[in-house]
Amino acid sequence: MISGAPGREHLLAILTDEPLDLDWMPVNPNVPARVLNQADIDNLIKKLNALEGNKWTALSTYFDVIS
Repeated sequence: MISGAPGREHLLAILTDEPLDLDWMPVNPNVPARVLNQADIDNLIKKLNALEGNKWTALSTYFDVIS
């Protein structure tokens, strides 16, 4: 189920050989997906930079919520 105001949402998926241990998943499945802040992004980049380039893939897209 989609909630919130209509508009464009951005989605980022990062696939790695090993978990990044970021613990970003909400415990409650009814809680919406986390919106990353600058500290989250900096931490993610630090972890990715520590990996070899062939150990991860980043995929991004967007979708429009119209109602």
